[in-house]
Amino acid sequence: MSKSNAPAVTALVLTLLAFHAGAATGKKPLTAEDAAVFVARAEKRLEELSEFGARVEWVNQTYLTDDTDWLSARVGTELTELGVKYAKKAARFDTVDVSPHVRRKLLLLKIG
Repeated sequence: MSKSNAPAVTALVLTLLAFHAGAATGKKPLTAEDAAVFVARAEKRLEELSEFGARVEWVNQTYLTDDTDWLSARVGTELTELGVKYAKKAARFDTVDVSPHVRRKLLLLKIG
């Protein structure tokens, strides 16, 4: 290899290493479409669990028993855990260029 080819070969090797590192982790850059899909799925799941939680809470307030207290606490815990999970995942999109509408929804997921 001549000295004149060394920079080109070095650049090629570095490019291949970078590509291999990205392929090995399986991570691709997040896109605005990824953010919109994430928000839609999170909203759907939170809506389902919130409706269930509201029904459980109604039963708990109507029939005060240890069992309904337990159910209410369990749903509250699940909602909290899900909220934390979605807040952490929403933060992954902080540097992605998304529409103002999606940005607002991501912010709402992060702040609860």
